Amino acid sequence: MIILHGIKLTILSSQILPNLMNPNFKFSKYQAHILSKATSSMIGEWPQIDPKTQEIIIYQTVMSIETQLRHFPWEHRLSFVFGLYFLELGGFLGAWGLLPFSLLKPKQAERRLKALFDSDFILSRLLIKGIKVLVCLSAFSHPDLEKHLGMERRKWRENRVAKRNQLLVITDAQPYIPTPKALKDQE
Repeated sequence: MIILHGIKLTILSSQILPNLMNPNFKFSKYQAHILSKATSSMIGEWPQIDPKTQEIIIYQTVMSIETQLRHFPWEHRLSFVFGLYFLELGGFLGAWGLLPFSLLKPKQAERRLKALFDSDFILSRLLIKGIKVLVCLSAFSHPDLEKHLGMERRKWRENRVAKRNQLLVITDAQPYIPTPKALKDQE
């Protein structure tokens, strides 16, 4: 039994809690499957990118989210995992559908996510927004997807560092201007 914000919460499975409290948190295969289906529905199909690369992007996105969740408090991990199960099995609660999310076809999965996102039930909206934020941060920072979109951050970073070095050379060549006395630290 765990007390979470004054509410007594009983964990039925003895495997869920130790994994969630473990600093080496890992998704179960089922949780990773749900998240990979949600990821593929959220980032969509890219016909210009070969399917093998898309699978790699989805797999690395799930692994990146898993890594990010390791740094979250265990209560947040618990709510995220329960949110994944809600996404998978909670379709009948809001009349979004009876099939589990991972069994839906891509268009049906997108429609279910949109219905959850537009739902009057605020927890489902927050769930989808939270998952979408983590998916977008992880998926759209993948180098292949950046290259496809024409927004490669690595080139931008290299250009930024080169420009900074140029500015440092320029400012080092200029004479030192003393700080006015009013702004100096008082001794």
